[in-house]
Amino acid sequence: MSDGEYTVSVYSSKLGIPFIFVVHTYIVTEYAGVQNRYDLFAPFTLPKVKTYHGLIFKNILPAKTGFLIWYRNKKWWQASAPGWRWNTTLVSTISGQLHTPAYKVFKFIENEGMHKYSYFNYYRFVRGPNSNTFTQWVIDQIPECGLTLPWNAWGKGYKK
Repeated sequence: MSDGEYTVSVYSSKLGIPFIFVVHTYIVTEYAGVQNRYDLFAPFTLPKVKTYHGLIFKNILPAKTGFLIWYRNKKWWQASAPGWRWNTTLVSTISGQLHTPAYKVFKFIENEGMHKYSYFNYYRFVRGPNSNTFTQWVIDQIPECGLTLPWNAWGKGYKK
């Protein structure tokens, strides 16, 4: 990646036991070596930190850090929490210079995406809206970006 290149990636992590067949997806942006991670989390799992916007967090975990496999009585959002973590999977990625789809998605999420998302304060595990609904919504804003979500990203097809 060159300094003038914008990269937007979609990652997934399995959820904790017993929901290991479902994934949580999130977006990572990168430009000039600076990465930012954007996630939407269920309100019952929230850490006691200031949110970025509603249930949407920016950089609560490092870009490639998955959930703890079993997080009973542990703080899953702390990168230093004891226990084994699920690996993250790079689902799809796009890179490009100014005025490419990668640049458009990058600018959208970095500048206005969090504040335009209608369900920033809502979460429903199975149907949505949830983390996968949020990630799919960002992708849908720039259809030519070509980013995708995996089949087991429950909630990605949520429509009001």
